[in-house]
Amino acid sequence: MIKDKINSKTKAIIYISPNCPTGSVFPEEDLKSLAEIALENEIFIITDEIYENLVYDGEKHISIGSLSELKDQTISMFGFSKAYAMTGWRIGYLTASGNLVKNFVEIHAQIAICANSVAQKAALAALTGPQECVEKMRKEYEERRNLFARGLNDLNIRCQNPKGSFYVYANISELGISGLEFAKKLAEEAKIISYPGTAFTTDESGPSYIRFAYTKTQDRLKTAIERIETVVNKI
Repeated sequence: MIKDKINSKTKAIIYISPNCPTGSVFPEEDLKSLAEIALENEIFIITDEIYENLVYDGEKHISIGSLSELKDQTISMFGFSKAYAMTGWRIGYLTASGNLVKNFVEIHAQIAICANSVAQKAALAALTGPQECVEKMRKEYEERRNLFARGLNDLNIRCQNPKGSFYVYANISELGISGLEFAKKLAEEAKIISYPGTAFTTDESGPSYIRFAYTKTQDRLKTAIERIETVVNKI
């Protein structure tokens, strides 16, 4: 499908892995296939890998930029918001070839000059400090995922266990209403915040899906399932 979409105007392929909203993780064989397409067509690969440390079930995150043959055609973006709970610090980084980075720096300097010094120090501490807290949180997210996904499936809100990120992208077609309608009902009647699939895609699958984040404690997630059930029972 990707090959069919490429034409003379194509400059790059952009992908997110681990993905938001689906939580999917690109396996190595898919990354190699993407690399072949990029090399053959002389186009860039641009990635968002901010959830790189949040993968489950023994999955391994692989950055396509680590494939040596593609290193000059890859722009990989990372950040501290998710794994290190630094959302408000607004700091991240990218890796690319030297010539590209030089141009990025010139553009960035005109937009933001630089990341503030406090955030830079915090990011340095995150990278160089103990990483046990990251693994502890990853395991906790995996438990939350299992609990929340199981609860949704029991309510006929169908979803697979996502391999990465901290989102569940669930199919609500069995409820007989759209994701947008369901999201409104959840917000108004249950005080549950979610996003309809149409916020992420314009294709025909959008109305059948809804995205939840399982970033709250397990007790809060159990309460959320109970509240969601009250709404489902009224439909």
